[in-house]
Amino acid sequence: MKRVTLREVAAATGLSVATVSHILGGSRGDKFRQETRDLVATAAARLGYRASTAARSMRSGRTSSVALLLSTVQHRSQMPQELLVQLERGLAHSGHQLLVSTISESDEADMPQVLAHWAADAFLVNYNSQVPDQVLEAIDAHRAPTVWLNCKRATDCVHPDDLSHGRIATEHLLTRGHRTIAYLDCAHDLATHPALHHFSRHDRLAGYRAAMDAAGLTPIIHHGPEFNETITCMRWMHEVLAASDRAPGFVCYGGATCVRLATAALVLGLLPGRDIHLATIDSAPITTPGVPISTVVLDHAGLARAALAMLTSKLGDAAWQLDAQAICGHLVPG
Repeated sequence: MKRVTLREVAAATGLSVATVSHILGGSRGDKFRQETRDLVATAAARLGYRASTAARSMRSGRTSSVALLLSTVQHRSQMPQELLVQLERGLAHSGHQLLVSTISESDEADMPQVLAHWAADAFLVNYNSQVPDQVLEAIDAHRAPTVWLNCKRATDCVHPDDLSHGRIATEHLLTRGHRTIAYLDCAHDLATHPALHHFSRHDRLAGYRAAMDAAGLTPIIHHGPEFNETITCMRWMHEVLAASDRAPGFVCYGGATCVRLATAALVLGLLPGRDIHLATIDSAPITTPGVPISTVVLDHAGLARAALAMLTSKLGDAAWQLDAQAICGHLVPG
């Protein structure tokens, strides 16, 4: 298909090529009357005009691209699909292209060259836990506008408000009349090796504790085998559920853990929603048929908007450090 040119848009509006170029290119476009800008925008949309990003980059010295840095080491980078989609849509709306850079452990040893290779205007960093020192040092030294995703730093980062999420899930069970509520997570070494775990494990537990303390109740905390140790994990859950002092309410770290606990309960003849009541935190409502599970749903769209707003601010001044933002999700009762 033939590319529509600025000259054709100018001819359709009766304006000069220079005027159309200023308005569509964003250069001094605000100097023109709103009617003129609307006329150009309407004609450009009708003709199917698209700006040349290459030409714009040559004029501005910018690439109109943002690089998303992801580690190929699974536990270092968790990227929910909804968050990725929202970031891409938001950047496209502002005229930017999202470039995804997957970084291996060998790449991490040569991070300055990796960052220079992408030549992006800004970076979104999705390293969530156990971030290598050489990665931190290289990104800080690069001095490009940078926003970190889903990790806890004092500045220039956006993350889920998991402290509130743990509290909300617990308060939900409290409002349903439960006074004995346990917290369950497949992270047996959380206390002994805290740095190995994502901040959400600590914050959701802290939110649960805060809600129980505020209600004057004693926290009951179950930390068991790793989730991928399926048989051992199920046996442990059976033991928790079969105990004579079993709690009737459970807040689970995440949806997968909660579904496995519900499965263990059914095996023992316990009916979720009648014999035990479950709440959790996840990217989407847990809708296992016949198993009511209340879910605090993470706000990935809100996280993407906050990250892009922060990145936009830093494009004006990369050295400007902005306070971290915690984005709270919402409860979907089960």
